[in-house]
Amino acid sequence: MEIHVLNRRSFLKKAFLGTISIPIITYLGTGVARTREVVFKKEELVGEVLIRDGVIVVNPQGDRLVLSQRCTHLGCLVQYDQVEKLFKCPCHRSVFSKKGERISGPAKRNLDRLEWSEDKEGNLKIEVR
Repeated sequence: MEIHVLNRRSFLKKAFLGTISIPIITYLGTGVARTREVVFKKEELVGEVLIRDGVIVVNPQGDRLVLSQRCTHLGCLVQYDQVEKLFKCPCHRSVFSKKGERISGPAKRNLDRLEWSEDKEGNLKIEVR
């Protein structure tokens, strides 16, 4: 019977490969991008900025803009600073304008814009991936 001794380097290499392979296999195994629908009822569409379920709605009563709440750096959820009128990432301090445009920080691009539709009752529907 042969005994295989696992040294520290081999162990760390296998542990690392195992750790990164699980999310990759899970993602590839589904074969389908997961989407969900976020709905804002007509009566909710008031105020300056609405944030719920990973979706930001700017100016919900007028020329509205719908953005992802996920920072484009590493995916943390940005928060709206009502005093400065900016979106700020609490994780790595990226800052975005009210229109989702990158101002500073490690994020290299603007917040993602999301497509939306309005049903006949005036409810706002957003598909989120």
